[in-house]
Amino acid sequence: MAEVARRAGVSVSTVSHVVNGTRFVSPEKARLINDAIATMGYQPNELARALKASTTNSVGLAISAISNPYFTDIICAVEAECARLGLMVFLSDTQEDPDRELQVVRAFHQRRVDGVILAPSGSPERAIDYLTEKKLPCVLIDRFADDRFDQIGVENDTAMHALIDHVASFGHKRIGYIAGQPGLATTRERIEAFRASLAGNGLECLPHYVSPENVDTASATASTHAILSLATPPTALVTGNNMTTIGAVRAIREKGLS
Repeated sequence: MAEVARRAGVSVSTVSHVVNGTRFVSPEKARLINDAIATMGYQPNELARALKASTTNSVGLAISAISNPYFTDIICAVEAECARLGLMVFLSDTQEDPDRELQVVRAFHQRRVDGVILAPSGSPERAIDYLTEKKLPCVLIDRFADDRFDQIGVENDTAMHALIDHVASFGHKRIGYIAGQPGLATTRERIEAFRASLAGNGLECLPHYVSPENVDTASATASTHAILSLATPPTALVTGNNMTTIGAVRAIREKGLS
């Protein structure tokens, strides 16, 4: 920066104001400084700037199962909004593993991100306790895990009631359910809402019509085959997420049904 100032014939502080946009500088001086920057190839030291300002203008995004198109959409939305705000996003896959999740959160903290956006695993207690202890700003997305943080997610109860009301409106009385990954708050909420929604429509929830744990599309396919192979199978199915939907549709086609 001192070399840029000498070449432009101005003070170091004036160069700083132009680089950081912290104070008005006359167009003539600004042009001299920008010409000197372009000639010399000067680039600000972002690490030094972060140390001085105690901010890195960065956000850590910890997402489970990045390969899931649902989370890909979330990543794109977060990145677009952060870019609009001038924030850099560091992305890491927690792989639905609580140990990996804690490791990722610690790494984000060590890299001095300004905040973390976390899609909690099925057992996120250690990661959440770490965030709380370190007073690291955090927003939880997709899964509600701790009321101490702001949380953004689907209204599972409302959504499930809408689904069951819709299916029941066609006269279905035997309705099955293929749930998502076990241990997640969203899975529990949707199963509870499924049972309550059936009761609200005067329908019985038969245990053998409910598959509560499906970790991937393959297990959802197997569960759907099992339910559809019952002596008296359900006449309609509701699925817990996009991956179980894919698995269920595959089984339906393999059974020769439409």
